[in-house]
Amino acid sequence: MFKNISIYKKIFYPIIVIAFISTIIFLYSSYNAYKKVKHIILENKKSYLSEKYLNYVYSEMQKVSDVALVLADNKELCEAVTLNNRLISFKILDRIIQNFYKNKDEHYQIEIVTPSLNTFLKTWNYNSFNDSLPKINKSFNYVNQSKKIISNVEIGERGLAATGVTPLYYSEEYTGMIKVIYDFNEIIKSFPDKNIKLLIFSPEKYAKKAGINNFNVTFSDNKKFSLVVSNAFIDLNFLDTIKNLAGKIILKEKTMLTDNYYITIVPLKDYFNNTVAWTIMGMNVKVVLSEIADGKTAILQQIIVIGISSITLFLVILFILFNGVVNPIRVLSNEISERDIKNPKKIEMDRNDEIGILAKYFNKYLESINRLLYNETKINQFRKLIEDDKTLEEVYERLKNLFDNYFKFKRYVFYEINPSGNRLTPVINIEEDDGHTNREIFSNADLCRCKRVGSIISSDDSFFDNTCHLTIEKFFICVPLISGEGVKNILHLKADNEEEFKKIKSQLKDLQLYLQNVSPVLETKRLLILLKKESVTDTLTGFYNRRFLDSYIQKEVAFAKRNSTKIGILMLDIDFFKKVNDQYGHDVGDTVLREIAHLILKEIRESDIPVRFGGEEFLVILNNLESVQKVAEIAERIRKSVEETPIKTGIYTINKTISIGYAIFDDDADEIWRVIKFSDIALYEAKRTGRNKVVKFTKDMWSEEDY
Repeated sequence: MFKNISIYKKIFYPIIVIAFISTIIFLYSSYNAYKKVKHIILENKKSYLSEKYLNYVYSEMQKVSDVALVLADNKELCEAVTLNNRLISFKILDRIIQNFYKNKDEHYQIEIVTPSLNTFLKTWNYNSFNDSLPKINKSFNYVNQSKKIISNVEIGERGLAATGVTPLYYSEEYTGMIKVIYDFNEIIKSFPDKNIKLLIFSPEKYAKKAGINNFNVTFSDNKKFSLVVSNAFIDLNFLDTIKNLAGKIILKEKTMLTDNYYITIVPLKDYFNNTVAWTIMGMNVKVVLSEIADGKTAILQQIIVIGISSITLFLVILFILFNGVVNPIRVLSNEISERDIKNPKKIEMDRNDEIGILAKYFNKYLESINRLLYNETKINQFRKLIEDDKTLEEVYERLKNLFDNYFKFKRYVFYEINPSGNRLTPVINIEEDDGHTNREIFSNADLCRCKRVGSIISSDDSFFDNTCHLTIEKFFICVPLISGEGVKNILHLKADNEEEFKKIKSQLKDLQLYLQNVSPVLETKRLLILLKKESVTDTLTGFYNRRFLDSYIQKEVAFAKRNSTKIGILMLDIDFFKKVNDQYGHDVGDTVLREIAHLILKEIRESDIPVRFGGEEFLVILNNLESVQKVAEIAERIRKSVEETPIKTGIYTINKTISIGYAIFDDDADEIWRVIKFSDIALYEAKRTGRNKVVKFTKDMWSEEDY
């Protein structure tokens, strides 16, 4: 439709339309922003006041925890608690409080609790709290289980209190907990901004018990709350304002403006994220209204300035565009349309302005397109080759040929990162792996800067030396291969001099194109290896599964026959394992299976094959035996290790035993599955005769002729 329209109109008309639409959008957006000034300022004020208040409260609560920590660090006190000496404990507590908190000690109370949650010692201060403020078992229970220090705000019969609970240790033995309680009234009285009014409401039932007869308020959870703490009792106008609001509406977590006050409501949450009290904050409404007026004025000024600037800039751009761009572009477009990208000719334009530069860059672009097409063809061929390779080793060999013969790299190492062990392993040019001063990098790949940041690391990244402090090379470049969730391989290139280093840098773009295509192929082959391993491995214990046993056992038999060696078969079963699941649950049962599997693995040889044969039943293939006696020795080591090793499963410690039966191929039978059956019969005999023992198969245990 534009074929017969001049380039002038093709550019001019769209620019006019775009400018008009942009102006409408700008005016509409500015109008919306002008309307929302009040809402934005109120929300910002709410965030500011809430953050200021909560930061202050939680910092004061932290100070209470610091007191508890000071007490818990006192060795004399911990020793006295451990020795159950209340008198000495009380004297030590009194001395510490007097020394560290001379001006505030009358507002503290302390309670020491045993691990069984019984009170060991209380030091209530009758002047501040009376002795009716109860301990909050939830805090004690949490610290008793987690052994963590917590800061909290709790409700008691005397209102609100800031608390800190910390575990006590003596000679690394857990002996109980210490809880420090501080009157919340004192925290609010010390609030630094006296222009902010604070009213704190706690559940009505606690206020009644404490004898506080202030007015009640219904909050968003439809529960009655009573005023218990305030720094605004002398401001009767503010109190009357809140009373009037509370009589008309249910107060929610929001902001409000009255004739005299800006009001915001903030929930006060405890350590467990429960709302224990509500805080109503107020300040002079004139301050907020002044900020709203200033904000509207500022936005209006911005609208005027930006609008005038935009119109002026738009007119200037139009003038420049139509006098210096349209005609030269038309000439250049005609030149380009005459070129064929398959057989390009350079555009000759005798100009030194941007149009001339554009023509030069177009010529370079044609050249780069040809080069990219050539490289893309080569890269696709290379990718097809490595996709057809069966193993990672074959792919690595092709990469070595690429680096040696195509890129002509002289010194380099190609590393593989093992995600499970976080190890950095050289897989190409291992002999060149001598450029590191810190060998820890190979057992902890996170030390590698290239692996951490996931981008190219070069020795000229900084004006300073030692861009990477793990290498001694003066000239180096590390290129990561990223696939899936992170860096999986790293190519470490080295140069002997600056000239060679510059040559490597000039090849980086082509190198990255190759590596970007290589990376997904390597990842695919790694996943195939992992899938194959997982198909024959029990995920809970890490032992091989029955599928592996079926495919492997005949190979082992063939090897034994060729080499005239014997095979020992151990059949192992955890004694009374069902009771573990019934009494403690299946999660604990899984932990027991996992730990016993670990004990078995520690006692067998590296060449032996552990198999999870059934639920709590294991089979171990002892191959290439030096002597038959070795089978009994290994079996006994396993039995003794399980018997003597307590298994810790969270809060439980469980002692288990294991019964073991074994048979020998080809002493007991010359067919391997018969030997496995005989080892199972020997296991049954071990169970029948008392469990927790090792029993060798004998012929009198099996009377049937055929298996």
